Amino acid sequence: MIFYSLIVKQIIKESEDARSIILDIPVDHPLLQFKAGQFLNIQIHHKNEVLQRCYSISSIPNNPNLQFTVKAVKGGIVSNFLVNQLKVNDVLEVSGPQGHFALAPNDEVRRAHYFIAAGSGITPIYSMIQTLLENEPKSSIYLLYGNRSEEDIIFKEKLAELQNKFEGQFFVEHILSKAGKKSMFGFLTASKEKWTGLVGRINEQQLKIFLQKYSILNVPAQYYICGPGLFIQNIESTLKDLMVPIKDIHKEYFSIEPVQIDSISTNLASRVSGTYQGKAFDILLKPNEKILDGLLREKLNPPYSCSSGACATCIAKLVSGKVHMDVSMALDQSEIEAGYILTCQAKPLTAEVEINYDL
Repeated sequence: MIFYSLIVKQIIKESEDARSIILDIPVDHPLLQFKAGQFLNIQIHHKNEVLQRCYSISSIPNNPNLQFTVKAVKGGIVSNFLVNQLKVNDVLEVSGPQGHFALAPNDEVRRAHYFIAAGSGITPIYSMIQTLLENEPKSSIYLLYGNRSEEDIIFKEKLAELQNKFEGQFFVEHILSKAGKKSMFGFLTASKEKWTGLVGRINEQQLKIFLQKYSILNVPAQYYICGPGLFIQNIESTLKDLMVPIKDIHKEYFSIEPVQIDSISTNLASRVSGTYQGKAFDILLKPNEKILDGLLREKLNPPYSCSSGACATCIAKLVSGKVHMDVSMALDQSEIEAGYILTCQAKPLTAEVEINYDL
């Protein structure tokens, strides 16, 4: 991957543990050629390691300010550095844009767009919502957004402002699993009030109520889900039960729960060959070693980010041989059937495997 050194122009506090980082970037820079919903790869040097993580772009296309948003996670070296230590005028190494969780607005159509997000899953969705509101005026946008408390709501004020600005077109439902006694929406009222919104988690019942409340007859609909792995699986399952076509469901995993891992051990030392950015490689993997780990061990600089099977940065096409993926949540079944693999999760099942990163 190609990383660009960019200066941090501004840092915005979105919630207690989330920050939006705006980069100083030329108007013709390739990083600005993104679709709403895509992400950037951020690389930092920590002790003797080079760490890469992906973070969603939260600004909109054709905006000269490139912005991504980060939520600090417990034990997360990169996220905690970006939220708690990064300063204006610091330099970040940035690559991208990447990701299949993206949309293309159409100002000639009328559609219903339903967004279901949990926690930091709002970050790509915020870019998508803004893009649709600005570029698809005939459509309606509905957001069901779950958090623990009001203090955890990312883009809280900005979502309220968008709802006021696009009244009758954009609708937001917040649901809190641990609603406090005091409201944080003080900017809307003279005094803070008790939380009067939805309480609980986004489950099958809450989703059905939300969709029924905002149902539109005879209008094509699209559904977008972003959050933790099990959250996405549950929402997708409910949508399928409601007869929503698979092609109309779009999802982006922000984490993979350990219970979802289908790991196997292999005692096979395999040869892996392939191409990346037009250059050929040929390496020998150790027994039970994943393809990405072998490529990194050989210092071949392959594309990767989360290393958990969630982001698809490491996606490649399997040309020959067989592999087993411990986790494949970032791929649709159709992509798996077409031969795409996540190299961060793929272990060879045959003596020789050939892959192609240049999709």
